[in-house]
Amino acid sequence: METTTALEILGEYLSDSAVSILSQTFIEIEDPITTSIRFHISYRLPCTLQIGFDSVPVEHLDTLEEKLFAVFKEIVKDGIDMKRMATVIEVERNRNLLSVEKSPSHTLSTKLIYEALYGTLDGESLQTNLKDLLYYDIVSKWTSDEWVALLKR
Repeated sequence: METTTALEILGEYLSDSAVSILSQTFIEIEDPITTSIRFHISYRLPCTLQIGFDSVPVEHLDTLEEKLFAVFKEIVKDGIDMKRMATVIEVERNRNLLSVEKSPSHTLSTKLIYEALYGTLDGESLQTNLKDLLYYDIVSKWTSDEWVALLKR
């Protein structure tokens, strides 16, 4: 759960607004390569991370992946802006709380379904998965090097 929480936050950090590095590289330029960038984590086994680009002109399709990984290499070299990362973590934490407040039955049913499919028989994994806020607290203490290590992985 710590890793998936961190991946969700990293995806937001990389693409959530016009000031994010991927938006600056692919959208907020004179001749945009895409209109939006999405990160999606599939929590099935094996867990997968998908990065989606919308409305990419055909002439950019062959080089898009290469450009994306070049941006990742640049982040690895330069590190993470920890002030901005702290803001992203706080926003994501608040979104999580709002989601639970607005739709507690959906949140709980999703946790229960994942527990039935992938959890342990003793219920220990359910207890762990219900502690969402704990994982935001944990990753809020990560260093730039820890975020870079996750990106590399």
